[in-house]
Amino acid sequence: MLYSCNNSIRRRRAVRLVSSVLWLLVILPSVGMGAGLVDYALSDVRVLYLFDNERTIDWPTLYYLNGEFACRIDLVTLERHTQFHASTTSQTEREFYVHHYYIPDDSTAMDLVTADLFSQRRPDLVILGPAGDNEAVRDFRQYLIDLPSSDSLLFNIIRILEHSDGETDKLGRSKNVVLNVREVARRYRERMDREIPRLVGSYYTDEIGVGILSHYRLVSSRLSSSEAKSDFLGGIKTNRLESIIDSLESEGPRKSTLLKQAGQFLHNFAAAGATDGADRVDLLVSGYRAVQDLIAAAEHSTADGLGAYLRRTLYRAERAALDAVGLSWEGRISLRDSPRGPIAKVVMAVSVDGPSDVVLAAIEIHPPGEAEPVLLDSVPRTITPHQSYVRQYLVDIDPTQFESNQPDSLTFTTVVHYARTPLRLSHSLPLREMPNLKVQFDPDYFVVPPVAQLDVDRIVASMAWNVVITKPPDLTGDVHIKLAAPRGVFAGAYHTDLSLDEGAIRRTVRIPFSVSNLLEQGIHFPTVSLVIDGQVVAADTGQMRIASCGIKESRTVAFLPDSTGWLEDCLGMTNAAIRPLTRRGLMTANLSAYKVILIGSGAAQTYRELPDARDRLEDYVRQGGSLVVFGQDYRWPRDVLPFMLVPSLELISGSDITVPIPEARILSKPHKILIDGLIRGFGHRREVAAAVVAPSEKVLTTPSGAVLLSVSRLGEGQFIYCGLPLFEMVSQLNLQAIHLLANILNY
Repeated sequence: MLYSCNNSIRRRRAVRLVSSVLWLLVILPSVGMGAGLVDYALSDVRVLYLFDNERTIDWPTLYYLNGEFACRIDLVTLERHTQFHASTTSQTEREFYVHHYYIPDDSTAMDLVTADLFSQRRPDLVILGPAGDNEAVRDFRQYLIDLPSSDSLLFNIIRILEHSDGETDKLGRSKNVVLNVREVARRYRERMDREIPRLVGSYYTDEIGVGILSHYRLVSSRLSSSEAKSDFLGGIKTNRLESIIDSLESEGPRKSTLLKQAGQFLHNFAAAGATDGADRVDLLVSGYRAVQDLIAAAEHSTADGLGAYLRRTLYRAERAALDAVGLSWEGRISLRDSPRGPIAKVVMAVSVDGPSDVVLAAIEIHPPGEAEPVLLDSVPRTITPHQSYVRQYLVDIDPTQFESNQPDSLTFTTVVHYARTPLRLSHSLPLREMPNLKVQFDPDYFVVPPVAQLDVDRIVASMAWNVVITKPPDLTGDVHIKLAAPRGVFAGAYHTDLSLDEGAIRRTVRIPFSVSNLLEQGIHFPTVSLVIDGQVVAADTGQMRIASCGIKESRTVAFLPDSTGWLEDCLGMTNAAIRPLTRRGLMTANLSAYKVILIGSGAAQTYRELPDARDRLEDYVRQGGSLVVFGQDYRWPRDVLPFMLVPSLELISGSDITVPIPEARILSKPHKILIDGLIRGFGHRREVAAAVVAPSEKVLTTPSGAVLLSVSRLGEGQFIYCGLPLFEMVSQLNLQAIHLLANILNY
């Protein structure tokens, strides 16, 4: 987040917001840093969170549900692409999964997503995050809302909640859920700092927990009014094992047996939370054994879906039992040539850190292409607490199987016995280490100027992507760059095969490309991949769209960079002649050589000389220049401009913005700005850099009367203030934001 505010402003806002929503505030427990494996085994609640982009994810709410109720969390987003494909990152031990779906623009796309996403079962709770301008996400929102329930399924969507600004829902208070996200963010900060970068590859620390409350509106519910409660999981049982058996099985001895075994599992795992040491391990292993017996007893059950549900329960119970036993497993593998073909040398170590002895009963390998495992070692050995058993094996691999399957890893299973209960621990050892490589578009978006409408589809405009490869300093070798471009985009000549040098950690490749009139309107998604030995080891997807800026090459623009770099990226996609102002240039350069001077967000902290340049900037404006200041925080110096500019951080939604001067030139020339499309990019409640500017023509204002866009006249020129997150909106390829930037530069 680019802006911050002083404590008094935050304190006044906190009092105002809290006083308006106390009727449904979720009260957090005083302790609890998150659920453990036993809690995850006892909870079968799944939450689907649909998000538009990573910056709008309500992480505190998700950590509240995961940490306090042990819910599995599936975060989902969608993007348009030429072909359907999906990718998932996860923190399996914490039950967090992030799914990215790339879908074609056809009628079967949503069915493909749900077929994959709901392959095991449907979620219980759907949370619709803040809406943005991603059309694929909007379509899936409606798809989920309209999805009918099915009596043939064990699990249906029970509740759907959507993000709300809170202010517009006062009449529906009984259907609202409100969470103190600031408190949750404080409580789970350590987990979030550690886990979120692994899930999404980035972490906007300053933007999490900035607000005080998160509001959610009830969209639909399958619960009766007497069952429902004003909470995220209101009326949803956290475990339905016994109720599922009761509803699926007819009365008789088998049903009684199943219910008895289910009750033993639930009782033992619940009781384990109040014990420790060997007693806790005994309870968990006994509970795990009860689930094994439950599955055996239900083997011939005709109830649809029961077997899959019990297997998922068994997996979670076994995971908790193994953790309690304290079993850990390490290994490494290397391939060697021999006259008979490749031989795998495997070194493995099994350790026990729990309170009791464990019997190592067997070690199995799963060769590639074979259905049954092969026994490596079956001599029982007792491993006492805090001891390890280390063994080396040479494994023959069928060369034909190895060449045809080309496995990346070999899978091994360690079978141990604790209190005569077998526990199976599976691991995959890589045959070769995948390098820690990353590739990404920089920036990850591109604005393409409209091309001439010709009768031929030849190239009529030329541009270039910057592709950045990052790697460990000691990684060397050859990589291949593969680019998948949208229809109508033609890549020029570039080095597709690179040799990575030792010591270097960053390599930039410039890929020139051209477009023809075959490139259609809308957002497109080019993809770049790194390939080693025929396998993709890193990939990134960018986005691009056609949009008109209408800025002539003779339009000279000087700028003081913002703190994010977005300003420079956006200007580089225009036809304007741009030049960054140095600190010395601010004081000595001929400012009249520039038609426009831009001051980026946060520039005042870098350019301490700004107050000293006041007279120069005033003369520049009086002589016909256009000075544009983008959103600033409270540290903006008061004596920089011949105008009053007092920034004031405000929390608003898009619907809060008013347009006092709809016909203002800055909203109409050369592009007519559609306000609804402009604010759609941040329709959710967020902080913006509003300001009091005087004198000024107020073009866009907030409920407090502060401006988000204003024009002030002075002599032959003008001063423009823009507190919108304009460059962030441009980076999301918001067409109206692109046009507004063009209007500002052309003013």
